[in-house]
Amino acid sequence: HSLFSPQVRDATMALRADRAGLDAVAYILDADDSQGTLPAPSSGLLSPLLAVEGVERLAPKLISLVLRRGWSDHAAEMIIAMCRRGLLDSIRAGEVTASLLPVVYGLTAACDHQCAPRTLGTHRRDDETTVDPARVDRRRLMALLPLLAHLQADSASVGLRRALSCADPRVAAKAAVC
Repeated sequence: HSLFSPQVRDATMALRADRAGLDAVAYILDADDSQGTLPAPSSGLLSPLLAVEGVERLAPKLISLVLRRGWSDHAAEMIIAMCRRGLLDSIRAGEVTASLLPVVYGLTAACDHQCAPRTLGTHRRDDETTVDPARVDRRRLMALLPLLAHLQADSASVGLRRALSCADPRVAAKAAVC
């Protein structure tokens, strides 16, 4: 009898930083696609796997997690680290970009449509609402924009241009920097 759930026990396999740990994490990410039971990661959870040969096969799986709570930052950081180490060839970078672009377009559209009037500068003086319905989508999008800047695929710049045209000035500014 184990004190930990299978997901938590297998996620600790990433700390092994070996082939078995990589295989366990890949299995968890595959198995979780339909269940959606992965908890939000702690900072640097999968970072030890960057030293394992074949870690780049996690990149497409990480893109599938970016809309889950807590995963956008960690997934983007992991894939950026893979890019910096030269682990993503042009084919894999193209696959990641192709998976990432619909997410970026969707998040940008959500920011366009849900941007708070105070963010756009169109609020009235008597409007004291502090609700920002685009907050979560903006945060996810801003975590993914640096990833687009690191991908070598030509289509990555298309995603940055779309974010540059976002109604939310913070998103547009981040896209310009990226």
